Formats: sequence, C-alpha cells, structure tokens
Amino acid sequence: MEYEKLKAAYEKAMAECTRLEKEIEEKNKTIEEQSKIIEEDKLTIEHLKEMLSKRNKMLFGRKSEKGKYLLPDEQPVFEGGINEAESEADLTMPEPERVKTASTVRKSKKTGKHRGRNELRSDLETKKVVYELPENERICEVCRDTLEQYAEEYICTRIFTIPE
Repeated sequence: MEYEKLKAAYEKAMAECTRLEKEIEEKNKTIEEQSKIIEEDKLTIEHLKEMLSKRNKMLFGRKSEKGKYLLPDEQPVFEGGINEAESEADLTMPEPERVKTASTVRKSKKTGKHRGRNELRSDLETKKVVYELPENERICEVCRDTLEQYAEEYICTRIFTIPE
C-alpha cells in the first residue's frame, strides 16, 4: 500500500512539475515578446528624439548663410571665408550715402504706405451705378415709416474692354 501512495505522490509531483514547466515556457515567451516591444519602443523614441533635435535646430539654429559652411560639430569649414570682404575692407573710408529716389522707396509689407485698392488710370471712363428700391419696398417692416437713403457703399470696380 505504501508503494501505491508513493507512486501516486510521484505522479502528482511529476504532473505539477510539467504544469510548472509549461507555465515557465509561457512566461518566457511573454518576456521575449515584451523585450521585443521594448526594443522597438526604444528605437522609436531614439528616432523621435533625433527628429525633434533636427526640428529644433531648423527653428532655433543659425539662419544665415554661415550655416551652409559648418561641419556637424559646428566648426567652420574654412576660416574667414564668409567675412572676407569685411576683413579686407579699408575701414578709414567713410560710408557712402544712399540717395533715395522713387525706385528705392519701397512699401513696407506690414505698415505699408499703400493700403486698400489700387487707383485706376485717370484717362479711363468711369460710371457710377446706383441701385434704388422701388417705392413699394421703401417701407420699414417694423415701424411702417418710409425709408430714406443715408449712405452709399462702394462695392467694386470693373474694367470692361470693348473690342473695336
């Protein structure tokens, strides 16, 4: 009888070991899958950090021509090449005075002297078209009083060409 108990206990222990081995295998597979996911996430994070760094460099980095002549470690490719004209200029000479002419006066984009519509040529024929309401529509719907004109509104300018 003792042999039977020992055999049953042995089989029970073996079944428990088999179950535990399968559970360990499943957990190892889960660990491997999660490790792959973590590795992919690390690569994605590294890629996004690099993109963010490039974006910030484009937004907040150097914006002049000097940026074209820099190595990746921010050192110029050649010394003095960009400011060569300044280094060889004669500093004793006075600055030339700029004469403003009609061609040098520019209109500012933000606070331009010219705002609104461009004027038409004065030699073109102009015609003013006014649309008036008929007498039966010149009555106020609220107070039943007659409507009177108090302003004119400029809508548009059109140029018609008449072929000859």
